[in-house]
Amino acid sequence: MRIRYAIESVLFGILIFVGSVIWKVVGGYIRTKNDVPDILSSYVNTDQLNHTATVSFGEINKMDSIYAVGGAVVISGIYYVTRLLLAKQLRKR
Repeated sequence: MRIRYAIESVLFGILIFVGSVIWKVVGGYIRTKNDVPDILSSYVNTDQLNHTATVSFGEINKMDSIYAVGGAVVISGIYYVTRLLLAKQLRKR
């Protein structure tokens, strides 16, 4: 049973990770789709094109893969412990 819970928790962590990536992609798509750039004033100064990583509706956030994988592992661990404790409580009854 513990192997089943471990596999379940890993799959849960992967699902949360994939869901967060999909959420960011869909959110970026919606923001990009709804953005109406001001072309005339955006190229008055072209120096910003070489130095900044911003877009007109916010900054570009680079998701660090170490933090993403670490978050998935932490969520998986929390899910595994919760699942084990829940199974123990259900066996006592």
